[in-house]
Amino acid sequence: MADIPRPRTPLDETTWRYPQFISNFGPLNENLVMHYFYESSFYDPTSSNGQLMAQINRNPAAAAKITSNHDFFEALKKFRGTEYILTVANNEAGIFVIRKQIRKAPRDVNVNGRMQKVEDVSVVQDYFIVGENIYQAPLVGAVVQNRLLTITRDLRETLKLAMEATSKAAEEAAIATTTASATPATSQQPGTQPQTAVGTPTPGGQQPGAQQLPQKTQSRKQMDEMLLRTSLELSAKFGDEFMDDHAPLLDNPGSMLATGAGIKGPSSAQDAMKRGSTPVPPRPQIGMKK
Repeated sequence: MADIPRPRTPLDETTWRYPQFISNFGPLNENLVMHYFYESSFYDPTSSNGQLMAQINRNPAAAAKITSNHDFFEALKKFRGTEYILTVANNEAGIFVIRKQIRKAPRDVNVNGRMQKVEDVSVVQDYFIVGENIYQAPLVGAVVQNRLLTITRDLRETLKLAMEATSKAAEEAAIATTTASATPATSQQPGTQPQTAVGTPTPGGQQPGAQQLPQKTQSRKQMDEMLLRTSLELSAKFGDEFMDDHAPLLDNPGSMLATGAGIKGPSSAQDAMKRGSTPVPPRPQIGMKK
């Protein structure tokens, strides 16, 4: 069975170090740091640096002309393609910055009316070395994208918590309202215990059948069962009662309180409305036929 290729770790998430190099050659400085970088996984051996190093190793005459980093980087300018140069070197702090760039042929640019050759170099990537660790600097686009994803995730979690808090507060308010309406308040003297139907105080001072407020840890299923039970109790207790805040339409809907059979007249309905009660027509007298 063929092996499934595993994705490689992105270079911007990779930390490279070579402790044996440090133990053999000592702490890094501006003369050793490029050779240390050539050993890392960030380096491309096919770059202009690799080609120049191969020429130096094979040609002693070319090696004699390069005695410092300055001579090496000046020789790189004669090549075209990818190259690595040292841009920052701090031997005391042990911090170095190496830049990867692409060099093209110089182009002619008009400067103050004169055509001059200008280097055509584009930056590709930066690498920084701290101590003996090498890191790849992240791209600006990757940093912005990561920050946007983090902000979006935090906003999503915040909205989720806000919705849960709102729903929980509404459920607790509904439970408190339902329990308060299902359990009528009873007046009692200070220092006395509530009495049952036969006058015997109940243990703990609780009324028989009184609803208890559910704890916050109760599940939604338990709350729904309690609401259903309370609704059935209220329906069984007050199902025969009817409450009407408006006067019945007896005759003409436009007049609201028109006189009909058994009502003395409009004055009776108007007086009843002033008193805040609904006029009720008297029961008609039924006589027996002879």
